[in-house]
Amino acid sequence: MRTNIYDLIATEECNPHKEALRLRKQFFEDRFSVYMRGSKISLCEYIEQNVFETLPCRRSSTSIFDLMSDVKIDDDISSLDDLFSLCEFLAMLLDQGCKYIQKSPRALLQAEVVNSSMEHILNLTNHEFVNDNEGGRVIIEKNVAASQATSLIEDSKTALKVLEYNNPALSGEIVLKKEIILTIYLYIESLLVSLKRAGAPYAALSNDIGFMLNSLNIRHDNTSGGNIKEFAVKMTPEEQEKWLDNVYNSMLMAIIAKEQIRISSEIKVLKSQ
Repeated sequence: MRTNIYDLIATEECNPHKEALRLRKQFFEDRFSVYMRGSKISLCEYIEQNVFETLPCRRSSTSIFDLMSDVKIDDDISSLDDLFSLCEFLAMLLDQGCKYIQKSPRALLQAEVVNSSMEHILNLTNHEFVNDNEGGRVIIEKNVAASQATSLIEDSKTALKVLEYNNPALSGEIVLKKEIILTIYLYIESLLVSLKRAGAPYAALSNDIGFMLNSLNIRHDNTSGGNIKEFAVKMTPEEQEKWLDNVYNSMLMAIIAKEQIRISSEIKVLKSQ
């Protein structure tokens, strides 16, 4: 059975309900003193007191909770789509209140906690914040090909590894990236043989993946012994990581190519009728 990427993430990596509760606690409940001896206040209350009246999207809402209800953000969040909506809503409030948040070191610290939690959610789910034309933040898929390939993978552990590779925490982690690539290779090994038999351009893709795996110090030690490759010996860590990313992206294309071969086969049958 193919993988439903959002079901997989919600089950294995990121529980939308729990993550939403954590965000709500950090934004609505955790309290801090704006001044050294002032009464404690939540980040929600701080933003509400300073910028809520000037929010462009406020319309007739009288409070942040009222606004959440108006834009259909439920109290009980159970899906990733709903969790993303909550993240975009909180990001909007933090961005609109940035000027006032920066005036209080403790408010700034709490805002960083919320932003960090949202980034953690996005990293787990292969998504990221980007700025829209109006200066706000919206959530999009980070690597569309990774999501597409994941939906075609039948083994859930391999599917999660495909997503894990895109986590910014792995930047510079050559050993860990190599381990993920080898895990994906074991899953697609028979597929690469099938692609060779399918002819151009699939055979060329399969051959390129095989060359990189066998020549770039991934499957074999290409820095010494019988499998030595001069370019592998001279490669800097930065160059090696770049080539690991190339292998990963080529593997994604191989997984997606299998689906295209299936579609082409069905088109051929349809044309013959």
